[in-house]
Amino acid sequence: MNLVFAIKTRINYLFHARYWNGHRVHSPYTYELITNTIYAKYPYYSFTTIEKCRRELINSTVKIKLSDRETTIGKELRRSGKTPKYAQLLQRLAAHNEAKTIVELGTNMGISTMYLASNNTKAKVYTYEKEGALTKIAKENFKKAGLNNITVIEGNIDTTLPSTIDKYDKLDLVFIDANHTYEATKRYYTICTKHRSEKAIIVLDDIHWSPDMEQIWEEIIADDDVKVSIDLFGMGILIFNKELKKQHYIVNYL
Repeated sequence: MNLVFAIKTRINYLFHARYWNGHRVHSPYTYELITNTIYAKYPYYSFTTIEKCRRELINSTVKIKLSDRETTIGKELRRSGKTPKYAQLLQRLAAHNEAKTIVELGTNMGISTMYLASNNTKAKVYTYEKEGALTKIAKENFKKAGLNNITVIEGNIDTTLPSTIDKYDKLDLVFIDANHTYEATKRYYTICTKHRSEKAIIVLDDIHWSPDMEQIWEEIIADDDVKVSIDLFGMGILIFNKELKKQHYIVNYL
């Protein structure tokens, strides 16, 4: 991320972001989502287990070879893994939406995947990752955690996603955290929205990562099918429930 852009976009976000409360949120659904899911402080039992796994990975100096570089497990997780705050929110969103079919684009080492899969071990989680070295680590982590409801699809997402998504039930929750470019994000969003359930939630990662990501975020939230959009800076939440009135919120989550 360009440093000047990063500073400008953070200042702009903080200028517009608000701590929302019941007096400002007129929709009961959105009020519950913001106060009891986004702002929730209570931990799930799985948090301790998953964060223990994160600490072990971060402290690892084992070298891994990716398609474009060689690094260590610890460095890669620090570079690209979601922080506990955002990763744990994914599990709360899965609980909020009672998600039974979940798709994640960008497995990395599986930390966010485990959060998505831990809310309901009967839910089916399909996670996509192009890097074989990362999927190997992720699968080991899933096995240690005893999570048997995760299917890992390895390979180029541009190929694997369209060739597999028709096999799933309607998607209740989607987390897009893969190729952070305008074209790729638009492509993934378009594919996933065609297969979403009526009250699905789609989460876009790093919506302020670059001008291109901000552009695609603005285009997506203007989509008539998106009824509620929530900007958390580090990620954006999209709600498609037709019973809701179209509304956009910038929620202070830093």
